[in-house]
Amino acid sequence: QKLGVPFQGFEAHTDVGGLWNIDNPRSTVYESAHLISSKHTTEFTEFPMRPEVADYPSHRDMRQYFFDFAEHFGLRQHYWFGTRVLRVEPVGEGAAPLWRVMWMQHGGPAQTAEFK
Repeated sequence: QKLGVPFQGFEAHTDVGGLWNIDNPRSTVYESAHLISSKHTTEFTEFPMRPEVADYPSHRDMRQYFFDFAEHFGLRQHYWFGTRVLRVEPVGEGAAPLWRVMWMQHGGPAQTAEFK
């Protein structure tokens, strides 16, 4: 996004956060989970964690960080949530082939499109 490269993201859950989102049924995070590396070695340089976040953030802090990051950089508009990717395969050859992606959104019928 920063360099103007178009992208489309797919996320099986209903929001960002991946495994750090304890509300995600696929999350393996547990209630007392926290980072084992400091927030300063984990955070993105262009988006530091809030000062009140502990040096070793909890899973709740990490989830909030990802929510805030997605909001700040407008990433949610580039993601299809509730979407399971079923297959990805290259179309053509060379250094920059297209990619054919098959997905199912919210349990609907399978859809296919090609992406650069």
